[in-house]
Amino acid sequence: MVKDYIYFIGSTRRQIWGSFVRGIFAGFGGVIGASLVVAIVIVVLQFLGQAPVVGQFFQNLSQNIHTTPTTPK
Repeated sequence: MVKDYIYFIGSTRRQIWGSFVRGIFAGFGGVIGASLVVAIVIVVLQFLGQAPVVGQFFQNLSQNIHTTPTTPK
């Protein structure tokens, strides 16, 4: 185990490649995690849109989100 660590530390090319691969996987993990959070938020908002007390508020919020232009002026 220590021998492998010394082997890894001894080569700059291996260090750069290892950091690159870790960065790629961290990026993919962030994208997948954010996608899951957004999907869960959308499902919860759709569920709350059917609730009798706050349903109208969330329906209006959903309509505002869909009708707001996405391009800056």
